[in-house]
Amino acid sequence: MKKCAILLLCWLLTSCASRQLADTETSAEPDTKPVPAASSPPATISDQQQQAAKKKQADLRAKRKQPRFDVLASAAPAKDFFMSLVAGSHINMVLHPEVSGKITIKLKQVTLEEALKAVRDVYGYDFLRKEYGYQIVPRKLQSKVFRINYLNINRIGRSSTSVSSGQITASGQKSNSGGSSGSSSSSGKVATVQSTQIKTQSNSHFWKRLDNLLTMIVGGGEGRKVVVDANSGVAMVRAYPGELRNVEAFLEQAQLSLQKQVIIEAKILEVNLGDGYQAGIQWDTFGLGYGGELSATSHEVAGALESKMIGELVDKTAEGLFTFGMNFTDFTGVIKLLQSQGDVQVLSSPRIATVNNQKAVIKVGTDEFFVTEISSSTTSTSTTTTDSPQVTLTPFFSGIALDVTPHIGENAEVILHVHPTVTEVTERVKDIGIGDDNLSLPLAFSSIRETDSVIRAADGQVVIIGGLMQTSQEKKEAGVPLLKDLPGLGKLFQQERDVSKKSELVILLKPTVVDADQWKEDYDILLDRFPNLSQ
Repeated sequence: MKKCAILLLCWLLTSCASRQLADTETSAEPDTKPVPAASSPPATISDQQQQAAKKKQADLRAKRKQPRFDVLASAAPAKDFFMSLVAGSHINMVLHPEVSGKITIKLKQVTLEEALKAVRDVYGYDFLRKEYGYQIVPRKLQSKVFRINYLNINRIGRSSTSVSSGQITASGQKSNSGGSSGSSSSSGKVATVQSTQIKTQSNSHFWKRLDNLLTMIVGGGEGRKVVVDANSGVAMVRAYPGELRNVEAFLEQAQLSLQKQVIIEAKILEVNLGDGYQAGIQWDTFGLGYGGELSATSHEVAGALESKMIGELVDKTAEGLFTFGMNFTDFTGVIKLLQSQGDVQVLSSPRIATVNNQKAVIKVGTDEFFVTEISSSTTSTSTTTTDSPQVTLTPFFSGIALDVTPHIGENAEVILHVHPTVTEVTERVKDIGIGDDNLSLPLAFSSIRETDSVIRAADGQVVIIGGLMQTSQEKKEAGVPLLKDLPGLGKLFQQERDVSKKSELVILLKPTVVDADQWKEDYDILLDRFPNLSQ
């Protein structure tokens, strides 16, 4: 019986061991289910971004692998010092024959390149990284070529806003010619008196200024030279290594600033004010406060814009004219708020793209010629006298014009010089008598609304320019139906009255700083939607 119990216990232990072994072998078998492939990078990530990330990671790995050591030298000969830095390593070091002098330095836990940079900054020994290793050169004049990506143009932009208060006519000149037939003419000089005027001018002659700036950086010492070729986009500078590094740093920052680009979206709105808003748009009744939030779905607004806050935001530059920014990211919310105070009409939706500090102009409208000056000449004969009028025609623009000059600062903050103009030119005929003749001249009657201002906005922020109001007259008729149409008696059953209506011009601006990677991302998204564009 005891023997049977022992045999039974051994059998149970064997069964457990076999079961455990079977379970272990099963868990070690490879999973036959298909393993999903590693997700590829999103299509919206550009190749340039991937390469930059890979290069950065490779540099970090290489930097971590570089050995670090302590450096201690006291009046050591320069040649012996540099060769000792690579002693016992696989790195090659080549010294220029003119390397001389003594070095005193103490560094802890630095790499070879960090040590060379420290010596370069203090003693002026420059180093060049070659495919075979490092080359040490003494402090002497060197030449280096820099490539600059910029247009070879001289671009001048002008913007002017003026208010004329009248004209002054100078004394005229009279000329006569004798003979059996003679002629006489009279002329005068007309000058316009400007009561208020703002002139803005930008002059972009980059290559001419670049030559002067680089010369100032390297100085005018013996042997230093600066050669700039605008057609090829190349600048060659001969100077000492430290001065060349300053030139390189300057050109790097200059190109980063010059190549910044901004897209300026604008909405020029005409708000026909409702009966309760004839004094102008009441911005303090908006449901959006400075720092409020806009719902992306319903365009509902949270927060309140208090009157005292308006006083802080509004910068009054003229009667009823002001500029301030709101934390809107699109125009829809602003337009919906404006519709609560009147009928909103979108006059124009220009979209301008320009680079840093370059003026961009968009113009939509028509040019029509009108008479602006009349002079006369008299021709006399023995029997007759003839007056010949001379008319000067000048084109007048009727439509919408917008010129913008942006400056992109740090943290994508944009400063804009904005000059929008809305002009309506109509024709008015005037009868002018010259001698015995009457001339009917089509003269221009211009209605202009414009502003010239400098504003500041964050990237993607909507800026509002308002307060440009206009009063118009229109006739309204009312009467008894059917009876007002009776011939002869209809006037007794109808009424006509002139109604004054006010409208306000509102300009919305949204600057968006363009990132090169963002362009690539938008292009990839566009190709996903419309694959045929790439064919």
